[in-house]
Amino acid sequence: MYASILLAKILLKLKNTFETEKILERAGKIASSKSYYRSSLKEIIELKLSILNGENPGKELLLRRQLKQIEEYLLKTNGNTVLQRSYWLIQKKKYENDTNKIRLELEQGEKIKIILILISVLTIVLSLITYSYLNKKLHTKKIKLENDRLLFEKKLNDASSDINTYAEYLKNKNKQISILENELEEIKNSSSIYQEEEKIKLLEILNSHLMTDENWNAFKREFIKQHGDFYNTVMENFPELKESNLKIIMLQKLDYNNYEISSLLGVTVDAIKKSKQRLKKKLGDRYELLFEIIDYK
Repeated sequence: MYASILLAKILLKLKNTFETEKILERAGKIASSKSYYRSSLKEIIELKLSILNGENPGKELLLRRQLKQIEEYLLKTNGNTVLQRSYWLIQKKKYENDTNKIRLELEQGEKIKIILILISVLTIVLSLITYSYLNKKLHTKKIKLENDRLLFEKKLNDASSDINTYAEYLKNKNKQISILENELEEIKNSSSIYQEEEKIKLLEILNSHLMTDENWNAFKREFIKQHGDFYNTVMENFPELKESNLKIIMLQKLDYNNYEISSLLGVTVDAIKKSKQRLKKKLGDRYELLFEIIDYK
């Protein structure tokens, strides 16, 4: 309606009376059908009167009567119009407030969204930093464990080499003891002073090759390094074993026979056999278990 009236005013200024009348006629029909268009209808009639400009008194009179009726109607409803406008203003303000509220909620939602995105990004960054730190720490620990393993293997190999060397040394001593015993046997029947002196020297050499306490302690340390599990098992299951028993058991674990053991310990083979018999009597049924442990590879 507003656009039609505005267009009619423009056409009237342009002296296009024909088009102006057509628009006003169409707008007038619409305005007459709706009570809230009475103000617009008043403007339409005023424009029609401007077009007539006194050239058609009859039609002009009719329009003026319509104009008067509309003005009276508007005077009567002026208060309602003000109230209606006030109501519209209130509604407008309410709609504006609702719109602002929605806009603020949307802006707040966008802020929350941005904050959540920042939190997510920070969480990812912290996770990556933590992962990198833990991975680096784990890598360092793996290197340390690998170095410890290599060091342990080296020590184990060294211990194995030491015990094997020691075992070989003991076997060589056995050979030397056998040679010395044979030489002693040859000079037993001789009474010459020279041979007697040689016999004494041979006995000294023989004694130096026997398993002394110092040699035994060194041997025992190397043995435990290589056969620690065996030694611990024996000690846990047979705590009553004496050091003399352990010497025979440990040497037998290295596959020495009674003769070799007797030579190393400086006793007779019979002494070794009797020692085993006493041990069998002492352990009873567990004696067989002990030698099963010794023979287990």
